[in-house]
Amino acid sequence: MARSAGDFNLAVYLLVVIVEVTVVESFCKPSEACWPTSGTIAAFENSLTGSIVERGDAKYEDLVIMKNARTTKYPTLMVLVKTTEDVQKSIRFARTHDIRITIQSSGHDFIGRSTDDFSLQINMAEMKDVAVDLSSARHSDGEITVGSGCSWKEIYQEVDTNGRVILGGSTHTVSPGGYTLGGGHSPVSRTLGLAVDNVLEFEMVDVDGNLVKSTSGGTDITFENGTTTSNSDAELFWALRGGGGGTFGVVTKFIFKLHQPPSQVVKFYCGYALLAYGQVIGKNMIKTFISLIKDLPTEWGGYFILIGSPISSIYFGPIMFVLNHYGTMTNEHKLYLEPLYNLCADDHNFTEFDSFWKYEETIVEEEYTWLYTFNTLMSADDFTDDWVNFVTDQMTNPPAGSTFGCTGTLIGGKVKEIGKQETSVHPAFRSTDMSLTCYVAWSYETRHLDNRYVDAAKSLGRKLQTYGRGVYVNEPAADPTNWKSDFWGDNYDKLYEIKKKWDPAGQLQCRYCVGYVESGNSADQTTFSAFWMFCEMSVILGLTVLP
Repeated sequence: MARSAGDFNLAVYLLVVIVEVTVVESFCKPSEACWPTSGTIAAFENSLTGSIVERGDAKYEDLVIMKNARTTKYPTLMVLVKTTEDVQKSIRFARTHDIRITIQSSGHDFIGRSTDDFSLQINMAEMKDVAVDLSSARHSDGEITVGSGCSWKEIYQEVDTNGRVILGGSTHTVSPGGYTLGGGHSPVSRTLGLAVDNVLEFEMVDVDGNLVKSTSGGTDITFENGTTTSNSDAELFWALRGGGGGTFGVVTKFIFKLHQPPSQVVKFYCGYALLAYGQVIGKNMIKTFISLIKDLPTEWGGYFILIGSPISSIYFGPIMFVLNHYGTMTNEHKLYLEPLYNLCADDHNFTEFDSFWKYEETIVEEEYTWLYTFNTLMSADDFTDDWVNFVTDQMTNPPAGSTFGCTGTLIGGKVKEIGKQETSVHPAFRSTDMSLTCYVAWSYETRHLDNRYVDAAKSLGRKLQTYGRGVYVNEPAADPTNWKSDFWGDNYDKLYEIKKKWDPAGQLQCRYCVGYVESGNSADQTTFSAFWMFCEMSVILGLTVLP
């Protein structure tokens, strides 16, 4: 159904009315006298290179929906920044008027930490500066500077034209923002490490609007009056390499290491079924793969995928291994996987690509999802028979009307060579073999069962964590029980001390980020409940509010 601007304005108005009744926050809201006038907002916009999108604008509804659509919330002002100066002005404007700040690059955060109702959202999607320096003094293979709004697809293409490779994500529309700040794993992490292992410099705007440049050698700060100070304190650099996004400041640019390209990339695909004619046949396939992980050659990386859904009238629950070999594949490395491809003899193949980008180009992603995720970090020895029974039972017996699945990203190799305290990611990352993210997914049409699905997913998430140790902060459950230790282990206390130095008043708050004030949890819950009331009223009025 087509949506008119008038329909959307009415829908948003209903949401505002409902949420304002239920949410109590300390920040200024549009209904209060502290809110800036339309003239003040217009003057602010005129000072920007970018633009402002407000509720009711035609562009608003296209920007507001999160990639995990069930986490969508409604900022009052979206500032589409184009320059670092726009970010500085946005922070100062929000602080002057005591408006809640949220920071978003691509909207992929699974639990919606980059958005919130009534906030001023600093939207980085149009910050797409790219500069390649192949003669870098800091890294022999060169470096690249990218704006926080660049997509990995755009970055890969630029790097490829310069005959280099960069460590990045597989989802093309993800940006380097939250991805990198939370750690950033990749299909080639076993060869090149995590994203945080490949950062040379961050450009950040702090809560006072000052420009900060952070490297392993220290920190430079340029103040509003133009004066600059420098020091050798690299604590901020450590914190930004895994401490999560949206909490220490607004990172506007990243400078990453580049790498010489591999001679080739080989993609290995192997598919199997969990059930055939109603009988379980796939457990041995999973166990075979797990037996290969511990001593897997470093050049192999990629994904282990389970999806609890029909394949045909006969087969159910695809089990898929989508692996990539970085560099020319030796016979020894191919034969290492022989136990796997012998089992899936009828459904496996090797495909050769002459560049990493040509391999990446084949990746397909969903535009929107509706799910609840949960994650744990697992070593080869953690994949017990009990774990196999757990995931396969859930594939075949999810909550009615939903799908249970998992995606495991292979870690290890180069990632294990970095010291546990060199970056601020959970120390378990440096001894793990797989970051395993599972989910319960359902449709917008079954939203009336949301609480049932969420309760089931929470229980499954707690069970999954008993098999591993630690949680990847970028792929967490929305309601973690011990989030500080789950996300950062014994790094949290140090991260919190650094947070207090850079944001002493707690101006930058996001859900389960460093320094998160848990007493504000009620706002998250009431807003979400209000959103469902809004959806139901919209249906009654004949409005379509989601894609």
